[in-house]
Amino acid sequence: KQDKFNIIGYSWGGVVACLVAHYYALQGQEVDTLVLLAAPVNQSLLDTVYRFKDKIHNVIIKNLTEQGDPIYAGMTDGDILSAVPTLFKSMNPDPKAPQAGHFYYSGSGTIDTMQRKRKLISELSGKGLK
Repeated sequence: KQDKFNIIGYSWGGVVACLVAHYYALQGQEVDTLVLLAAPVNQSLLDTVYRFKDKIHNVIIKNLTEQGDPIYAGMTDGDILSAVPTLFKSMNPDPKAPQAGHFYYSGSGTIDTMQRKRKLISELSGKGLK
């Protein structure tokens, strides 16, 4: 038997992370923690993940709605499509500039960005991510 492992997905990577966790659960493999960060995962896929709680032990959902992100786990497919224009408007082409909304953790090279990422790591660790 293999060791358990973690799967983390940000944005559309969260959809892929759900599908990968589901695949491994179907194979009888245990996923210790599944992290969905600002993930446009529809409710149906989220329900599928939760049905495998005996194999996917810890699901952490971190939405960025407080930062103005229109994307969140559990939304409808229609709401996901409706959010696309807002996502495009919130894109900041300058990686050194403060990011917001869906791109809150994006960017590099700034103290603010590093502090946000460190706080995220601490928060996820506190919720069981090892």
